[in-house]
Amino acid sequence: MKELARGIRINILGNFLRFSRAGFLLFAAWAFGVEAFGIYTVVWAATEVLIRFGYLGLDQGLLFELAHFKKQENDAKLYGKIAASLKVCLTLALLEMAGLFFYCRYFVDGPQIRRAFYILIPVVPCYMAATLLLQATQGLKEMKYAALVRSGAEPAALMLFAVIFWVSPVREVGIILAQAASLAVAGLLSLWAFRRFFSLSKLFRAFKTKIDVRSLIFYSIPMQGIELLDTLFYRLDIFFISWFLGTGSPEQRQLLGIYGLAKQIARVITQTKTAFGQIFVPVTSESFLGEEEKTLKKQLRYALEKIVLLNVPFVLILGFFGLDILGWYGKDASILPRAAYFWLLAGQFCFSNAYLLMLFLVTVGEWRWLVPAGAGILLAAFAGGFWVTPVWGATGAAAVTFFTYFCWSSLAVLQTRRHFDE
Repeated sequence: MKELARGIRINILGNFLRFSRAGFLLFAAWAFGVEAFGIYTVVWAATEVLIRFGYLGLDQGLLFELAHFKKQENDAKLYGKIAASLKVCLTLALLEMAGLFFYCRYFVDGPQIRRAFYILIPVVPCYMAATLLLQATQGLKEMKYAALVRSGAEPAALMLFAVIFWVSPVREVGIILAQAASLAVAGLLSLWAFRRFFSLSKLFRAFKTKIDVRSLIFYSIPMQGIELLDTLFYRLDIFFISWFLGTGSPEQRQLLGIYGLAKQIARVITQTKTAFGQIFVPVTSESFLGEEEKTLKKQLRYALEKIVLLNVPFVLILGFFGLDILGWYGKDASILPRAAYFWLLAGQFCFSNAYLLMLFLVTVGEWRWLVPAGAGILLAAFAGGFWVTPVWGATGAAAVTFFTYFCWSSLAVLQTRRHFDE
């Protein structure tokens, strides 16, 4: 329990540092204009979806068994799993970026959006490979370096490069250049952190070993499903607004930029689930694999109590002051309906609390209904979005997002209760 509490404290501190990304979003929308910020929102949304696909849940899968392998001093399985995950991830990332390049070359008409994709494409595969190695350090229950790199250095570099490019001759593409530069910095620091706990020579030797398919996909596939569904749930309304409300005029791009900023503000609450999940998985996985059932229940109860206690004041603060932050952008902010923001915030609150239950279900191998049901919810939301967005605009799109997260979170609660009732 001490490891869980210590890891939570480190990750919470790291996620507070990550709030500097919110500073970047506020600065970028003000400095570069909401139209340029709208372009960034669309490009980064598409890139994030590809990153989620490229990881294939392997980044989260590394959290489940590494601490157990380390405790058993089983270097063969330890490095074998990391090497197999890295090979698959890097292959998928390269294929995705090649596909995105050709898609932009032949199907994207807007030169600004196409140029933004071209800037990000070379950086993303290197970033994904390096951060996968960083995730391995968390699999050993070492939270400090991931917090420093992902929550401290990466958003700090994002803000720093945004300021640099804002006053430079390449200001027109400054937001995307800042994003690409921050990914490069995070990748280099991730490699440095990995070397503090692992041997690169042992990792390279493990590349020659046969992939243990079961160990690779037993946790990564359900985690890929959960992370991918979250990414699609979170970005679905952006695509609805882009499709039905348009992006051709400056007013339409301004709405997209303000709506994207509102989403980022509401998303802040999920920093708690990230902070808890990164230590919750390796700790509870070690207890489950060691058949320590009583300890596992205590760990789940402790983590749930703490995350709810954090999220309640969090959602109240964001509810009271989130719209005031949007109001800093003057008349442009008024084009976003108030109800849309509260729908977005409510959906993220549901998901942040239920996320630990989803991780628990994966740990104990009872996730089988969670992902298919989430896919069904996504299809229902997709159909609903085509109906409500043309009628209620941004408010309708935001309500669809709440619907997806509320239904999915409720399913996780019911499945967890069923596990303990058996």
